[in-house]
Amino acid sequence: EQLEDGALFEIYDINNNLAVSLKTQVFPTERIKVFLEFASYSYYRYMLWFAPIFRFGASYKVNSLLNMGAEIEFQYIDMFTLSANCNSIDFRGFMRFNF
Repeated sequence: EQLEDGALFEIYDINNNLAVSLKTQVFPTERIKVFLEFASYSYYRYMLWFAPIFRFGASYKVNSLLNMGAEIEFQYIDMFTLSANCNSIDFRGFMRFNF
């Protein structure tokens, strides 16, 4: 997915469940992308409405074929109540090849 600087708000109906995502990203240079996301779902996680996911990441475009980066993801349980606590913190590094 290629977005320009700015924000993207999405609402999905996945198996009759409401899912939302708010993502903002900036490109400080032509090769660097920095993003911040607040969502009720993740590619790696089951969708839970009151367990929001906060994701922060950056990537660097080495050349037209290789993109490298890292992201950190926090998930909170019952965040909208008084008993909110951190469920997990995940760190991911990645390399993406484009052909």
